[in-house]
Amino acid sequence: MHKNLPIGKTLPNLEFIVLGFGDSSYQKYNEIAIKLYNRFNILGATPKLLSSNLESGLFLVDDSAPGGLMSGIHQFTIKLFSFLIKIFNLEIEFDWKSVESPSFIASFPSEILVKHGISKSKMSAYTNPQNITNYYSLECRENVRVTGKEHFQDTRLISFESTQNATYEAGDVVYIQAENSDEDVDRFFAVTQQPRDLTVRISGCAILDASIDHSLYSIVKACFNLNSTPNQFFFLDLASLHQRNQQSNPSERLCNELQRLLEFGFATTSEDVDEFYSYSSRMKRSLLEVLEDFPMTSLLLEPQFWFEVLPYPITPRAYSLCNAAHEPPQILVAVVNFKTKMKKPRKGICSSYLQSLSPGQRILCRIAKTSCSLNFSSHLLTQVPNRPCILIAPGTCVSPMRSFLLQQDHLACDMMQPNLLIFGCRTKSQDLYFGNEWNDLVKRNRLIVFYALSREPGVEKTYVQKVVTQQADLIWRYLSLFQASVMVVANTKSMARETRQAFLDIICKAEPSLDAEQFLQDRYQVEAWG
Repeated sequence: MHKNLPIGKTLPNLEFIVLGFGDSSYQKYNEIAIKLYNRFNILGATPKLLSSNLESGLFLVDDSAPGGLMSGIHQFTIKLFSFLIKIFNLEIEFDWKSVESPSFIASFPSEILVKHGISKSKMSAYTNPQNITNYYSLECRENVRVTGKEHFQDTRLISFESTQNATYEAGDVVYIQAENSDEDVDRFFAVTQQPRDLTVRISGCAILDASIDHSLYSIVKACFNLNSTPNQFFFLDLASLHQRNQQSNPSERLCNELQRLLEFGFATTSEDVDEFYSYSSRMKRSLLEVLEDFPMTSLLLEPQFWFEVLPYPITPRAYSLCNAAHEPPQILVAVVNFKTKMKKPRKGICSSYLQSLSPGQRILCRIAKTSCSLNFSSHLLTQVPNRPCILIAPGTCVSPMRSFLLQQDHLACDMMQPNLLIFGCRTKSQDLYFGNEWNDLVKRNRLIVFYALSREPGVEKTYVQKVVTQQADLIWRYLSLFQASVMVVANTKSMARETRQAFLDIICKAEPSLDAEQFLQDRYQVEAWG
């Protein structure tokens, strides 16, 4: 796909179909799929027409559409198989329910082989969950709450020590490999009635070493996300357990559970999908709660089926480093803890895991850049004065900004002008992170800081994008006279969009003849997590 490939001659014998997944509420809906489709066309490939009402060779699935992704997958799969049957003159009939039926799923032999282990003791360790080599072992040095005691949000500044030579710089992130809480693991074994201390050797699973004994307890704790919200495929996989463990005289409760699982799994109409989402996504119902809602089926969930039914591995969670490059790693973590519409508590698996860390405990992680990491390198020069940065971040999004400011200060970088920081928080007394550090940099003329306070008593509610507008003259001075760069870390897509628009408005008002988008193109960076 290199840009120098001959146009129209590179892929003359290739026929293709592009399937894209996206959300039309985002500005760049399915952008990658569309670019890939266009690139194939330019290189001479031939798109295939699946049906008369479908754009040639391109099928876009919209998560915001009625029925969501699952409905789009249904439509595409039916069109694709109908097309293949017609092209190859196959004498078969395709039916989605047949392909996704529990009996069809159960007809495939399990690729996971479970053997009883040699050890009888409870195992606590497991092999690297993603079988990669660039993971670090970090030891928790300090775990401090940095929000006020009366504040609803528990935010932690966690410091680590590394015995390995981990290298990182401002803008890098650390991927934390979390584990399930002991409480959730206990609930899993209570509903499945499996022997938690039984040690086994599992072959056929990439994330576990088949030559090492693992207790069932350690496997559940380390591998499966018990707090995830199940999709429709999970319900069909659960239903397949009824076929794998057929009983001569199933109870009425077991039959009712199977019927309900099939209703959720095969939901394709708007009404059925809405009912499924009401049960699952809207209530943020966890996998563990689903198992507890289907107790008879959960008893059929034996270890040899775990890796076929339960989602794994637990996805590592990325946190921006907030320390300078010469210091031990630190992260700022807002603990996810809320209640659903059913008044049931919900906790983030990774933030709760980090909240529970005690000094001396070790975690598994890796440090890396992301595709959206901010690049501060051009503002960490030691030989010439650095252009200033306009830094914008609410809440814990300020982490990479702190990392940069501390590193720049450590290097004693000469500066044309102090950096600007626009920091958003609720109140100065409860969640103004690193306030003393900002004040110190201000006193030494290395920083100018503005606070956007959204819940300060007696003060008008203000967000960072409004402060940008309020400081239009100063910001234009920085952009026009000092060629300042803009770094934005956003926790919502609307905040990122509105902040950029505020900058465009400032430029257009100050210099109407300028192309505002072009003016910002090489100096505006965004790291958006929402």
